[in-house]
Amino acid sequence: MAAKRVIIKTAEQAKAYLASIDHTYKLEDGKVVQTQSCRRCGGSGMYSHYHGVCFECGGVRSRWLVHTPIVAYAKKVRRRELELARKAKKAAERAAKREERKLEGQRDWCEANGFGRVTFKEKDAIVAERRRAQEAKAGEIHANATYVGTVGERTKGLELVLVHLQQVGRWDNWMHVFETPDGHRVVYFGGMYPLQVKDLPGPQVDMPIGYSFTCSAMVAAQDVYVRRDGSAEPRPQTTIKNLRARKVTGEYLLAFISEAA
Repeated sequence: MAAKRVIIKTAEQAKAYLASIDHTYKLEDGKVVQTQSCRRCGGSGMYSHYHGVCFECGGVRSRWLVHTPIVAYAKKVRRRELELARKAKKAAERAAKREERKLEGQRDWCEANGFGRVTFKEKDAIVAERRRAQEAKAGEIHANATYVGTVGERTKGLELVLVHLQQVGRWDNWMHVFETPDGHRVVYFGGMYPLQVKDLPGPQVDMPIGYSFTCSAMVAAQDVYVRRDGSAEPRPQTTIKNLRARKVTGEYLLAFISEAA
């Protein structure tokens, strides 16, 4: 929107314009009186305590009065107002373009990750709705699910296959996700390092995905696993601790015996 045209040719027009923008000024004999200060010392007459007297004004004329005709003064104020409005408009346009680029990037990410062409805010609403629905379903699953072992008791002869390994929370907490031959989900938190296995003729390494072994473990909890983004069906989940195993399986030997709670 173009700025409203303002005509400033007479003193009355200048006064009317300055009053319309609530601009205060001191008027004497048709001229606006302004106090000017030395640009170097700011009117103090001293450049610094170390350098002494200001070398720009010499400390003699650090402040002075300037008398400007009111028409010229009003035109100067108007030019400054238009310049500030122009800069504000350009800043708003740049901000709008930055915001649009940001939203386009969010839409590209969401589309690539299966949420459709939506922004992060809209994606969060979709995820929250999915999670509410899945948490309601998780209660039904928990009531009817079968789990591995009994909470508070040690289960022996537990056959596990590692399907996922992830560092969670603090840097010293590794989450191991296993599955049993019956398809049960079993979770174990192994502490500072992942479970280690040793190739019989070789070095000790982190347990590889797909590694299977038999162990005994204490059942710590039985609940239902629900993904944060609601992209998968809820599943019964058993959390174990105090995992113990020393069984050769294929070409590997489980070399780590955990006593972590």
